[in-house]
Amino acid sequence: MVQQTACPIEGSILKKTVELIHATRFEHWESIRTEGLKGDPLISFTAVDHKSVKGCIAGVVAADLLIYVDVQKALQDGIQFSPTSQPQTIVCEASALDVKYFAKVVNIRSGVILWTSKGDEEIHTLTSTELRKMKLYSDARVRYTLNKAVSIAYACGSSLKASDFGFVDQLHYLGYECMDDFFGRYAADLQTMKNARAIDIGTGMGGPARYMQEQYGMQVTAIEYLHELVKICQIMNSLLQIPEERFNIIKGDFSHMDVDYMQLEGQFQCMTAQLTFLHIADKEDLFKRCSQVLVDGGYFMIEDYFLADDTELCPEDQQRLKDDVSVPTGVPLTEKRLRALLEDNGLVVEEFEDMTDRWSVFIWERCEIFMADRPKLEAEHGVEYIQELGHFYTAVASVFHKLQCDDRTQRYPNVCQAVKWSPALDGKAQNLRGCRIMGRKKSALTNGAANGLPKGVPNGVR
Repeated sequence: MVQQTACPIEGSILKKTVELIHATRFEHWESIRTEGLKGDPLISFTAVDHKSVKGCIAGVVAADLLIYVDVQKALQDGIQFSPTSQPQTIVCEASALDVKYFAKVVNIRSGVILWTSKGDEEIHTLTSTELRKMKLYSDARVRYTLNKAVSIAYACGSSLKASDFGFVDQLHYLGYECMDDFFGRYAADLQTMKNARAIDIGTGMGGPARYMQEQYGMQVTAIEYLHELVKICQIMNSLLQIPEERFNIIKGDFSHMDVDYMQLEGQFQCMTAQLTFLHIADKEDLFKRCSQVLVDGGYFMIEDYFLADDTELCPEDQQRLKDDVSVPTGVPLTEKRLRALLEDNGLVVEEFEDMTDRWSVFIWERCEIFMADRPKLEAEHGVEYIQELGHFYTAVASVFHKLQCDDRTQRYPNVCQAVKWSPALDGKAQNLRGCRIMGRKKSALTNGAANGLPKGVPNGVR
């Protein structure tokens, strides 16, 4: 039993305590949010050093929720904290501690911040259910991928390589080529560094992330929101016998992840994200997290949709992006706004390549090949797979409609029929664009190179 000592802790002493944390179960969160944190009769907290949060936290068995206290605010309002007979355990003498005294609340299992001093962290977030309405992530697609992966692994046997899965495990455009451009050209210095660490956000089934590990020797941490895609990624990693220390996948929502609690802050020499950020509306908070995980001078590569400056999307394209591609608002940010938000968070853009023309060709060729093979694919994988993926491929071809070719109807007859193409649509402006952004995190140093470090020397790897 925890015994309270006679004297409350002085505010000056508590100021030296970096964190006061209460551990509880997630099932209690709704009542705590409305009624406050209640004691029986006292509320117990663990006093820990900021960097020791993932160590031993006093509380209930199998706790999956951490409540951080805004100590100074509580002290200012006269709430008293007292030491106990157990080291590091501090109790609060209030019968209930209101949520206004919470600094943040973190789900231990996912690392997601459920609450901050600003209130609930629920805005601008697609739920996993909403995201899986996107046909690319459907159950039929999951079954297809697993069946193909096992078949490929069986056929290749001991010679199986990550790239052998290439046509089934990439939910990106030109995924391997993008990795070659980034690691083979722009950030080639990373290959010479021992144990360079890369974080891949929105890794999906893990194709490009496995490729960067196999081809360029990166030690990969992959973040994925959808449980089904995490399982596929883990199965493929197992088939390839990739050690977890070389490729670690974390299931969680990076846009709400507590990177400090998850021990991701300042841990990576590079960050990649391919067609992930288009699903996240709050780019400012997102880019702040991206900056936090990188070392000073660390490299980043982002592929995303953007809107041409001083233009707008027609209502039909906005609806397609919202309904079929899970772009929350239906309208991507402009190039000017993307650059500004990245720079505001210390991410210096050195290359901003417009990928629209190349992506459009890829998208139309992908759709044409799929449509031409429909009878065979339907016989092998069922009607549901054909209908769902066909709907998605057609929707994306509709919004990336501009092609530099005069023989569209001859080259892509099935796609033209599916999207109801007519020559009159050639005059429609391609205001939706695609980009590949490369750059580096600004160093804390203010002089010297723009990033504070010469190219090729990210901090943290010497």
